Amino acid sequence: MIYRAFCTWINSRYDEQTVFLDAANYDQAAQRLKALLVLVWQAQESDIEFYNLNDEHELRSHSLHPDVGDQYLLECGSDHGKAVYCQEPLLLVGPRSLARLRAALKAVADLQPPLTDYLEAGDRGRSAL
Repeated sequence: MIYRAFCTWINSRYDEQTVFLDAANYDQAAQRLKALLVLVWQAQESDIEFYNLNDEHELRSHSLHPDVGDQYLLECGSDHGKAVYCQEPLLLVGPRSLARLRAALKAVADLQPPLTDYLEAGDRGRSAL
């Protein structure tokens, strides 16, 4: 099952990162997430924080468009009632999940403006899920 979390390396120069990983359940996902980020980021486990660790069923239930392929996996907020999608997530998943997420990334690429457009607009009206 695919899980998504928003992750931060405390006291680093890096911004928050949206991370996807595969796990059988929440506890396994939480353990794997920290273990994988320790390796990928070369950080101490105590310096990694995450929140909104949700499985794909929870992501679908919170989605504005739950019936449009796997695009719901990438929804990370909304802007004036329209879904905002993660544009550069970290994909720490196996081959099947990777194929699903890549297809979803391709599908949403034309549905929203680049992230820089939001930053330039000052994120007015944008909210996180």
